[in-house]
Amino acid sequence: MRIGLNALLCSSGRNYRRTGVSRYVDELVRHLARLEPDDELVAYVGRHVAPEGWEGVQLRRAVVPIERPPVRIAWEMAALPIV
Repeated sequence: MRIGLNALLCSSGRNYRRTGVSRYVDELVRHLARLEPDDELVAYVGRHVAPEGWEGVQLRRAVVPIERPPVRIAWEMAALPIV
């Protein structure tokens, strides 16, 4: 089975605080990757994200600068469902 997760709010910057939704998504990806190794797990992330501990997860990078909330929201609503 192919499972796709919107992980656009995850970041790996040194000054980034892992809290709220971003922490939840990070932990969800880590656990899903270990739970069903036969499933294909795809995480949609920003252009500069290099998450640690996401072994076996395919990363699909956004082609727009999702650091700006209006751009990220437009990408999530319009483009991400058809990617």
